[in-house]
Amino acid sequence: MAKPNVFIGSSVEQKKIAELVQSLLDYDVNPIVWTQDTFEPTQYPLESLEERLKRADFAILVCAPEVEDRTIIRGTEFNAVRDNIVFELGLAIGRLGRDRTFLIAPRDIDLHLPSDLSGIQPETYNASMLATDPEAALGPACGKIKRAMSKKGVLSRPEATEATGEEATTEVEPSKADELENFPPTTDWDAEEFRWKYWFALLTNNDTLAAHVAERFFQSKFAESVEEVALWESSKQYAEVTAGTSRDLVIIRANSEKFPTNAALKEILARALLRYGPSDEADNLLLEALSDAKDMKLASVIVGRAVKNGSSEDSKTKAQSLLRGLTAIPRNGHVAELAYIQALETIAQYGGFPEIAKSISEVAVAKQPEDLNARFRLAYEYSEANQNQLAMLHYEAIPASERSGVAWNNLGVAYSRLHMKGMSVAAYQEGSQRGETLSDGNLAHVMIAAGFFVEAKLQAETAIAKEDHDQSVVAALSALQAAKAEEASSLSGAATIGQTRQKLRKSIGYSATTFDGPDLAGDWLTVDGPLRLKDDGKGGYFGTIEFTKDVVRKSLLGESKVKETVKVTVDLRRFGSALEGVIKREGGDTPNALLGLIGSERRVLLSISEDGQALRGFQFDLDETPIHWNRAVLPKELQHQK
Repeated sequence: MAKPNVFIGSSVEQKKIAELVQSLLDYDVNPIVWTQDTFEPTQYPLESLEERLKRADFAILVCAPEVEDRTIIRGTEFNAVRDNIVFELGLAIGRLGRDRTFLIAPRDIDLHLPSDLSGIQPETYNASMLATDPEAALGPACGKIKRAMSKKGVLSRPEATEATGEEATTEVEPSKADELENFPPTTDWDAEEFRWKYWFALLTNNDTLAAHVAERFFQSKFAESVEEVALWESSKQYAEVTAGTSRDLVIIRANSEKFPTNAALKEILARALLRYGPSDEADNLLLEALSDAKDMKLASVIVGRAVKNGSSEDSKTKAQSLLRGLTAIPRNGHVAELAYIQALETIAQYGGFPEIAKSISEVAVAKQPEDLNARFRLAYEYSEANQNQLAMLHYEAIPASERSGVAWNNLGVAYSRLHMKGMSVAAYQEGSQRGETLSDGNLAHVMIAAGFFVEAKLQAETAIAKEDHDQSVVAALSALQAAKAEEASSLSGAATIGQTRQKLRKSIGYSATTFDGPDLAGDWLTVDGPLRLKDDGKGGYFGTIEFTKDVVRKSLLGESKVKETVKVTVDLRRFGSALEGVIKREGGDTPNALLGLIGSERRVLLSISEDGQALRGFQFDLDETPIHWNRAVLPKELQHQK
């Protein structure tokens, strides 16, 4: 099956976002960003754009606001989308149709965006995540658009004919734009289609077409209903306000008052009021509209608009009001049930119930398991909350062939947090193969931790050569340099310690070659007290130290001091002027300088100084602890101890 061609438009400033959308869709479609072979040097830009859209099956417009682009409407400042994007939107809708044209816009930013005011709901992304995790920010929106495109497929076009000599020509099916321009509107349109085509005519400054659409509406069956005419007039006025040809809300307000139980008319009025900022009146209208709504799809739209209005009402109070209105509306059929669940999840999030919102999302995913966008979003929310088992389940539930690079990466993160290192690496590798540089960064970190520095460097450098690589790749290279520096420092420290120990070993080795050293029997001063060594008659020496010490005991009743006896036993064998043996300590609660650990036995290695007055060496415990004993001259009363 042929892949559909997708045109992606954006402003110059948002070209990076357009290119990222391209990379996320590349596996399933043939995406072309407007900068890539669209504008030919011998054509006017409009001609080039029209030619590109003639070959496209779908269009995606990135509607992100620019910092310097603001518009003021009745004293209120709004973010504005570039005029060329609004124009390309209209051109794409006319050429391909509303159902083949998609918008991507930042979430929670109030844009002066005609599409939103005319019935199109853009797929949104989390703008705050773009800098740190752009694929995760845009992945859900792109996934939803991809599934919508898969249902539509490619446009039906005439088969290309074989060219012989001169280039063969075919009769091209007229586009929707040509159809709108060259043929009068039909009375067979539904009411929504009339409203949409009128807005399109205003958007393209086609007054003749706008007049035709209005004329045909009043020739249609909808003109027979006074209420439908009111809805048409309000929508028409709203479109004119959106297009900037009118600022008058009188008709919209009058029709809403004329039909006080019409939920759609109240929603239009509330939407119009919200163009000028948060509004308590709009809040009340939306709650009334929800109460009057008979259709769950409209109710879900009303709920979504209500929670975005930052009015003075407390969010928890408003959430309860929305719940009461929503649950009173009948739900007939699967579509209505899904709209209901979506609205409930929106209210739960808004009302401060994040865990309940995720639980409701579980129901939505169960009812529509093919909605991979909803599943990805739920998995991501679980991952952000460190609920890794749940995140893993949902990422795994996305069919492997349909997992994007970011989905594979996030699955790898879940595996890693659950200590499944092998599966984590395999998931990162899948993400890397799909161009996900975040996976490259994670793989590099894994390799660094395992000591595969060369492989980590290769992984990171390959990823960093890719355009729009994730910052984690740069962080991995920095971590690699830090790891190398740390190992170099450790090497230097280890070499210094080794050289010191080597010097002592050599000294003991030389002592072992001398067999005329002094006798060691006698008293020696150690850090634990005086030690009397005795000759065992077999070329060895032994001795014991016993002393009492105060020990602090802790219990539920508090602390108490007790006296305990500590016994240190030394057993040494002589080889030349070197000694090897063991020291054993029993009793007491604190480490001993001779042993380092309580109730344990440690091997020791010592050498005898040339004058026979000192013993130098070390004991083998967790490390090699130095030992330094000096021969002592004891008071007479101690010299007679046995």
